Amino acid sequence: MLDTPMMYSIVRALPARARLLLVGDSLPNCRRIGFGLVFHVLAASPHIPKVELVEVHRQAQSSGIPQIAREIRYGIVPSLPAFAGLSAV
Repeated sequence: MLDTPMMYSIVRALPARARLLLVGDSLPNCRRIGFGLVFHVLAASPHIPKVELVEVHRQAQSSGIPQIAREIRYGIVPSLPAFAGLSAV
């Protein structure tokens, strides 16, 4: 998360003509408050170029994680199997 004082310090330290790449999550259901607000204000600006990545790279689709995350993002309670505990191997 990036707060206003930190963003100010970063921008002031950048040399002239430097470029700054910000990477964040634009979850539509998360409130933007405090520390995360700077990124979301910039991301919402029509004057800031942006690219949205839509392909999942961190988890395999077969793991179920992308589907569960999508359901949570849109306010749907996912159907999860009961926790069976840790297996001692």
